[in-house]
Amino acid sequence: MKITLITPSPLSDGEWNIPYLDLRGLYPSLGVPILRELIKDRHDVQMMFYDHIVNDDDQIVREAAKSDITGFSLISFFQYPATRKIIRRLHQEEVDTTIVLGGLFSTYHARYICEDGVDVIMNGEGEVAFPQFLRTIENEKPLESVSGITFRREDAVIDTGRAPLADLDTVPFPSYDDLPLEEAGYKYIPCETSRGCYNNCSFCGIFPHGNWRAYSPERAIQSMKHAYEYVRYAQAPHIFLTDSNFFVDAQRIKQMADLMEDEVPSYCPTRVDHVNRETVKYLKKIGIKEAFVGVESASESTLITIRKRLDHMVLEKKFEILLENGIVPRLSFIIGLPGEDTESVISTVKYIVRVIEQFKDNINVVLFPCRQDLATSASEFKWYTSLETASNALMSDHDNALRKWMLALVYLVNTYHNTLHPDEQIQKIHQLIKSSPRETITQAIQYDGKQRPWLGGFSRYFQSLSEG
Repeated sequence: MKITLITPSPLSDGEWNIPYLDLRGLYPSLGVPILRELIKDRHDVQMMFYDHIVNDDDQIVREAAKSDITGFSLISFFQYPATRKIIRRLHQEEVDTTIVLGGLFSTYHARYICEDGVDVIMNGEGEVAFPQFLRTIENEKPLESVSGITFRREDAVIDTGRAPLADLDTVPFPSYDDLPLEEAGYKYIPCETSRGCYNNCSFCGIFPHGNWRAYSPERAIQSMKHAYEYVRYAQAPHIFLTDSNFFVDAQRIKQMADLMEDEVPSYCPTRVDHVNRETVKYLKKIGIKEAFVGVESASESTLITIRKRLDHMVLEKKFEILLENGIVPRLSFIIGLPGEDTESVISTVKYIVRVIEQFKDNINVVLFPCRQDLATSASEFKWYTSLETASNALMSDHDNALRKWMLALVYLVNTYHNTLHPDEQIQKIHQLIKSSPRETITQAIQYDGKQRPWLGGFSRYFQSLSEG
């Protein structure tokens, strides 16, 4: 069969769909390249990548018209508005192709997406379900026999549950030669050595919660070396490990270090509860240069609400252990988590002020995008997708002064710590803590011309607020 697999754009009509954070071109998603490696011997497969640019709708429709299967891999909601536009056009022009969606976002919203015009959803990981689905289509068997899909039949939506999880050592490495590495100018070359997470933080989209599985140490090293061959095409001099928590298995890390002949410079996410001097010694030998640490909040009550087990008393000691071994921590904070009020937000900003001189540009602050009471419901999702773009939906959710203040605060904290001397950064952020929401928003408008490259402009969102 002729199959077209697409990584769609997070842009709608040229506008980035989230106003305070732009992750275009960070690194390519591995979902589509891995699926292609699995099925390329039996099918004619082409890949199309738009994660760094606007979708070429005309080209996608032309290729879909020549394809038996047209698949889209969606990691986040922000890819859906532009993808949905293409799907509607395929229906309007009566293009004869089966529309398949996969990825994290599609899994969480499978029933609604099917009701919205998609033929089939791959639930969860696709390495088992997608090849089985293709064999079923070829053999003209009923789709009910395929584990791990949701599909539409007339007015009914049918869910066959989850497919068995693949043995990760049997999953092929992606073919980086087929990715638009030079054209896109990605910051990192991605690499996978494990999936899932043992933890169950309520705000996190990592799939699956409470379950972690990994490549064998030998296979993990092969994967890292394979990715590092292409690091010359990226902006950063090291690969990015897409693992949710690379540090979690100390025995595996030691085995990898024992097998590693030459270090592979790498950047990886982790949790500080797994940081200790013995483990970090092995991480250094493997080649870990930077570690992404989700601190999220300085408010203990907020951390309890989001089920994030984190002891602030030992946090900075863990950072010292990393730094002593040449591993730079990159700290991430989220403003506006479920249950947060002004006092909770201020405690987090005060913590950022305290550590900002030490970590400087290795701090990132984002805004939690929606209210908890609506975030997991189908009505919330339907309300979002009824709007033209995700940015409109996001701003519609900021219908109170606290949310608008949080958004302006996120913008300014990110901007200040990249453009000002550390002393000025701290002074400015101290001023923000004491500011009213309106004062903070006004500052964001005034400072809008100096934003970091990946931050969207704020003036168009806040100008009316400063006038009212």
